Amino acid sequence: MGDHLDPHQFVDAFEVWAETEATLPSAEAALPHCIANATQYLMEAGAQNVPAYMTRLMALQQLYESRDGVLSPYFQDGEGDSIEVNLALIAAAATSRFILSDEYVGFDLDDVAQQAAFYAAGTHPSSEALH
Repeated sequence: MGDHLDPHQFVDAFEVWAETEATLPSAEAALPHCIANATQYLMEAGAQNVPAYMTRLMALQQLYESRDGVLSPYFQDGEGDSIEVNLALIAAAATSRFILSDEYVGFDLDDVAQQAAFYAAGTHPSSEALH
C-alpha cells in the first residue's frame, strides 16, 4: 500500500468525497455514499489501483486528528465547526509514505508534512495544475 498515487486524481476524489459528505446529515451517514461516489469517480477517471486510493481517502481522518501538530499549517478554522484544509496536504497524502504493519497502519506524518510543504511551494514534481 506504499503506492504513490496520482495527486491530481486523489485531490479530485477527495473533493467528490467532501461534496458528498456535505449533503448528508452526519459523517457516519455519509460514509457509504462517500465511498461509492469516490470509487465511481476514480473508476470513470481510469485510475489505476482504486483500492489504494480508497484506503488513503478513508485514512485522511488521521491527518485531521494531527492538525494541531506538524500538519497545523495546512488547516484553518472555517465557518461554524468546519475545518478548511489546504489541498497541498491532500495531494501530499497521495504521494507520501503509507505504512501497513502489525504495529501501525497509516500515514508517515513527517513525510506528509514534508511533501505538503513542497506542494504548497510549488516545488513538488507533481504540483503543477493542482487547484
